[in-house]
Amino acid sequence: MLIQMNSTLIIKGANFFSLLEEFKKQNIFLKKVKRLSSNTLQISFKNNQKPKIIAILKQKCYTVLSQKNSSPLFLLKPFKNIAVVSGIVFGLILNIFASFFVWNINLVGDEELKEQITKTLNMNGIKKGALKSKFNPKNIAQILYQNVDGISLVSSSIKGSTIFVSYTKRTAISQDFYEKENIVAKNDGLIASILATSGTPLVKVGDYVKKGQTLITNNPDENFASGQVFAYVWKSATVEYPDKTIVWARTNKKCENHKVIFKNNVLSQTNNICSFEKSEKEEKTIYLTDKTLPIKIVYTTEYELEPIEIEQDYDANREKLISQAKTICWQQIQGNENILEEKIEENYVANIHFVTYYIKIKEKIS
Repeated sequence: MLIQMNSTLIIKGANFFSLLEEFKKQNIFLKKVKRLSSNTLQISFKNNQKPKIIAILKQKCYTVLSQKNSSPLFLLKPFKNIAVVSGIVFGLILNIFASFFVWNINLVGDEELKEQITKTLNMNGIKKGALKSKFNPKNIAQILYQNVDGISLVSSSIKGSTIFVSYTKRTAISQDFYEKENIVAKNDGLIASILATSGTPLVKVGDYVKKGQTLITNNPDENFASGQVFAYVWKSATVEYPDKTIVWARTNKKCENHKVIFKNNVLSQTNNICSFEKSEKEEKTIYLTDKTLPIKIVYTTEYELEPIEIEQDYDANREKLISQAKTICWQQIQGNENILEEKIEENYVANIHFVTYYIKIKEKIS
């Protein structure tokens, strides 16, 4: 007799009515729905619907707090699973205890500074195994500014048991003047200062110039113009977030094959033809003997995938999108400029949200 297994998930999030409507739209039938609190929901369903449900939850940014399957093994052989249950309980306790400590420090930036940054953090007690409650992201940035030469634009955060530190390397300002026939603008900007050592300035402080515009022209009796021009420049980066997107989820169709292998030689195999338009594969290897006589079976299962149109929650992902745009915008800065102003612009056009992050700096455009 075939036993239909069920799955139960406890999820955290908001707007559960919209989520349940999405399940109904995708022909997903829930066996049980229970509201545990204002932001937690318990749902039960047939196990074969789990891939679709997980895909929808992931796309809509819901958090799965716990999940379990109803397994006949636990009903028929409880005593044989005492060790398994004990291991799970011990693992949960160990995981909770470990969450109070830092177990990883992720540095993102110039490789030349990583060793110096690591030593500085260690000297200040910021290292693996230390209590997470002792750290403050602002203090981490301040420590690095004070102790690491050549570092700029430090950003730090603590997520889970990991400290994330991103930074850029400050580049030295060249003392040599840029010399050529005419000096033209490298970027758009509002002129902040002009120093012409040779040639005639064609713009003045306060003028807005476009990229490619001549700033200083050479004099008739000279072959080149020389000088420096600084301007206030806005750097920007935009990310897009459509109202709907397509994710791929498994259907109930699959295609299975296996090979019996002895010392890299295939002894036998099946050749079932898998004709899915889009699919994903999983492999599982079982060893039948020990290393002296290595015989193994490799099982390959190909699962059919189908597209599912998912509605996306912009409000729930807004901060993440802003962070993405900010990171891209920061990558346009060399590292020696002072950030004068930052701002965010949000637009909605043709069912797509556009998030643009702006950074104002003073930079050399000559």
